[in-house]
Amino acid sequence: MYAPTFRGNSGERQNFKLPFDYNFLYALPINFRLVIKLHPCVNVQNIKVPNQYSNWVILLNSNEDVNEWMIFSDILITDYSSLIFEYALMDKPIIFYPYDLNDYFEERGFYFNYDSYTYGDVAKTQEELQQAIIQAEDKKVFYSSKKQEFLEKFMSSCDGNSSKRIIDLIHTNKKD
Repeated sequence: MYAPTFRGNSGERQNFKLPFDYNFLYALPINFRLVIKLHPCVNVQNIKVPNQYSNWVILLNSNEDVNEWMIFSDILITDYSSLIFEYALMDKPIIFYPYDLNDYFEERGFYFNYDSYTYGDVAKTQEELQQAIIQAEDKKVFYSSKKQEFLEKFMSSCDGNSSKRIIDLIHTNKKD
């Protein structure tokens, strides 16, 4: 699934041009499908998938639930989207595709150093993206020390015990 972050000003629908040529799909495995999920504020009607690629590309409407599609996706391709936090918990490969890194940084900036939280492959060109997708298909288990650091830093409380901690907190405060 390709899910880039929002670009532009909030409150107004934005146009978006896909940052790749669909021809790169020909080099990918025959069973590969590219699901494109753009931000709800992006004008999806302006994106046209040429007929010859309709077997490979699924362009989702803006009202589709991205969380459901993350569950079904084998790989997430994104740039700076906060989806990396939820997807990290799924233990699936992620490919960062920051094709406009310098421009985006100048316009919006980052809360953290970009390199410090990119725990998957980073592809800066379409050719690198193509190779990263092919290699991700071969990775049966995805794990890296950088991803583990990311999980510990940002997602350490997502351990399946949140309800228990809340109940313990309620009981502790009830005694006081």
